[in-house]
Amino acid sequence: MTTAASDLSQRYHELAETSRDSAPAAYGDEAATVTWVTPLRKRNGNGSIGRANASLLAAGDCHLIYTTTAHTLMDSGYRYRLPPQALEIRLKDNRWHPALQLVTSAKQQRRDDESIDWGLIVLRLPECNGAAYAPLVSEKVDGRTMALCNGHVEMSCFHIDGDDAVLMREQHCALQSEHRLTEGDPHRIGYMSCDQREGVSGCAPVCRLDGRARALGVFNYGLRASGSTETDQQVGIFRALDGEYYRALEALKESYNLR
Repeated sequence: MTTAASDLSQRYHELAETSRDSAPAAYGDEAATVTWVTPLRKRNGNGSIGRANASLLAAGDCHLIYTTTAHTLMDSGYRYRLPPQALEIRLKDNRWHPALQLVTSAKQQRRDDESIDWGLIVLRLPECNGAAYAPLVSEKVDGRTMALCNGHVEMSCFHIDGDDAVLMREQHCALQSEHRLTEGDPHRIGYMSCDQREGVSGCAPVCRLDGRARALGVFNYGLRASGSTETDQQVGIFRALDGEYYRALEALKESYNLR
């Protein structure tokens, strides 16, 4: 079930007003403390390079689990999922490392369907130093979580510009959500007032509350006003970490014995 155009328009205008109160800004010295988001690059079937973000949800001694969007894990023509070796993530050693395993929804992939636009990436560390990586809290998200996190959402993303991507952050974003049922999978979709730009797919909206940094899901795309062609988008849509998405994460954690 998708959202009616009139409902999306109302959400856009409500959150766009709030969006004017904040804007992405470059990190200062504290950028070194942001370890949960990192650039991702992929080699498409035609040889071209695509770039996005990946957000860390779990870490063990020798393996990490990142989240990104399903469309990031697809070929540029959206024809098929790329093999793991076609994707690389930049780790703390500032080197690019290939993925070990990719997981997406078991449902048929469709372009621009945020309900199934989630992906998980397992990466094996070249050295078993997983203790050096601090993942986001990755608990199941529900409607109460969304309500409590309203006004406490931030986005930290690498705004893609080759390998020299710039880490940007926007804080104190407003949040709305709705419940959906897609092919028997109940889940939530979030809408936030964080401004978005092209190339930041795969960032996790983070709820900063009670001293914890909690992943709410994965950013999918920016919601534009009707008829708008602007690159910068004042309202973002994300798939919440629940339903099939959350179950897939928990299964991977168990498989690789991760926290």
